[in-house]
Amino acid sequence: MAKRKMTAIIHEHTELASGIFSLWLKTDFAKEAKAGQFLGVFLKDKSKILARPISICDVDAKSNLLRMVYRTAGEGTRELSTYKKGQTVEILGVLGN
Repeated sequence: MAKRKMTAIIHEHTELASGIFSLWLKTDFAKEAKAGQFLGVFLKDKSKILARPISICDVDAKSNLLRMVYRTAGEGTRELSTYKKGQTVEILGVLGN
């Protein structure tokens, strides 16, 4: 499967604990992805040109949803933590395990 870039819609984004977030994305990648694989998440701040690799922890292929749980560790994930339901995000995937 070739890597490709696409736009995903934030379906749900919640803070589970201080600095720990659950992010559900609506994307066609859900049809081929498996838990343990990665997506590269591109931020809206264009000064951060590299994608942030985040592991997929749950897949709902019927609904085209992927779940990632991440910890805010730097400027990039802090920015990602501010994104809201309904916003879009560019992703690269599906990447290895």
